Amino acid sequence: VDRQIAQTAMGQELKADWCVVRQKIQGLEGDEEIIGQFGEWDAKEIQEVELALSKRVFESGRGELLTHASAEFPDCEVAICPSAMAVPMRDGPEVIGTVVIGGKLRERFRGDARYQEGDLRFLRALAREWSDRIVIAQYNRTLEDRVHLRTLDLQMANDRLSEIDRQKSDFMNMVAHDLRTPLTSIRSYAEIMLTYKDEPPETYEEFLTIINDESVRLNGL
Repeated sequence: VDRQIAQTAMGQELKADWCVVRQKIQGLEGDEEIIGQFGEWDAKEIQEVELALSKRVFESGRGELLTHASAEFPDCEVAICPSAMAVPMRDGPEVIGTVVIGGKLRERFRGDARYQEGDLRFLRALAREWSDRIVIAQYNRTLEDRVHLRTLDLQMANDRLSEIDRQKSDFMNMVAHDLRTPLTSIRSYAEIMLTYKDEPPETYEEFLTIINDESVRLNGL
C-alpha cells in the first residue's frame, strides 16, 4: 500500500514533491504514527504544514486543500511548498489514517500550478481504495495475532495437562510401592507359616506379629 501511494502521489497525476502517510495507533486516542514518507520531506516548514493538515483531517474527517500554503504558513516559502492537500483514510465512519501531499508550481509541469478541488477529489477517491487495503492488512494482522495467542494458550494448557499426567504417574508409582511393601511382608510370612508347620510357637507368634503390624500399616495407607 505504501509503495502504491508513493507511486500515485508522486507520479504524473498529482506531481507531489513529498507525501506522508499517518496511521492512528490503536488504543491511543489522539496518537498517530508515520507509516510512510516519501520525497523531499526533511524541511521543518514542510513538516509543520503536514502535521497541521493531518491533525485537521483526523479531527474533522474531511479533506483539506491549501492552494497557497504560504498564505497560512508564512515560513513556508512558495519554492518549498507551493500547495498541499490531505485526505482521510477510513474504516467505516472511523478515520484510521491520513495522506498528506505537497507539490506543483514547476515550469515543466503542464496544467494548474497548484492543487485544486479536482486534485483533492482524485486523492480522496484513491484514499478510499488505500483504506480498504490497509483495513484488510490490519484485519489479517489481528487475525494472525489471535491465532498466535490461541496457539500459546493451547500450548500452555497442553503443558499443564502433561504436568498433571506426570504427577499422576508419580503418585501412582509411589502408592503402588507403599502398598506393595506391606503386602509382600504379609504374603511372605503367611507362606512360610503354611509351608513350615512344625516351627516352634514362638516363631509363629513372631510371624503373626509381623503380619499384624503390616496389616495395620496397610490399613493406615
